[in-house]
Amino acid sequence: MSTQVSGFGGNTHWQPWVDQMVDQVYRVNQNRLRGDQRNLNKQIAALGEFETKLESLNGIAKDLQSSELFYSRKVGLADSDSAVLSATAAPKTDLGSYEVTITQLATVSQQKGALDIGDALHTADITHASSETGPLLSAMNLVGELTEGFFTVNGVQVTVSSTDTLQDVFSAIKMATSDDVLGQYSFSTDKITLTSQSSADIVLGSAADTS
Repeated sequence: MSTQVSGFGGNTHWQPWVDQMVDQVYRVNQNRLRGDQRNLNKQIAALGEFETKLESLNGIAKDLQSSELFYSRKVGLADSDSAVLSATAAPKTDLGSYEVTITQLATVSQQKGALDIGDALHTADITHASSETGPLLSAMNLVGELTEGFFTVNGVQVTVSSTDTLQDVFSAIKMATSDDVLGQYSFSTDKITLTSQSSADIVLGSAADTS
């Protein structure tokens, strides 16, 4: 930086001296600002560290308020075979030793149902007058065992045999109820439906039924 000075003799070289003084003033100010900046950076770092420790202290204070800190329980097993038995303890569990006796271990088992029990009763619709007669009662996939005998529909007995087809049963129901109750099997729903032609309620079964 160049600074002009007037009022002095022409033989005196004041300019270099003045420039040096001005430069020293700038350097002093610059060094002071840099020192202030370093101090501020240290203070910021210290505040950041203080904030981290304060958050940690806050977490510890919250843990101290938890009952599980003082009442938690640690469980150890005398037998290290954790594949057979494992144990945990809830807070405030009574202190002490507990003995567990294992008399038998579970074994892998599998239950299988009857063959094709989930299959449909037949592959087509069946009525008392259809061309499809359906399977014999003895060959149908039923959950329970079908016994020969009779069952009651609207107070009248319908006799069935294991050699009857599903169509035979529908025909027997129709005849016993004087053409009022008609039976039908639907392949799409795999359900048997009884319908009253007189729209009356249908009563199935009685205490005397044998089938």
